[in-house]
Amino acid sequence: MNKTIQSRIQHPVHTAATLTAKNPVLLKGEVVYESDTRKHKIGDGATAWNALSYGRGGEF
Repeated sequence: MNKTIQSRIQHPVHTAATLTAKNPVLLKGEVVYESDTRKHKIGDGATAWNALSYGRGGEF
């Protein structure tokens, strides 16, 4: 039997300066957005924020 669950997912949103200063390692598949640049990065579970490339697809 299939079950439908209604939910919402909220991704973290911070300024580019905050993310650069904190330089977090994102979980594999975790998406984090920069509120001021409107860009995002996707974690791989090992690479710190400053070394990750921005995601493709443009701004949100």
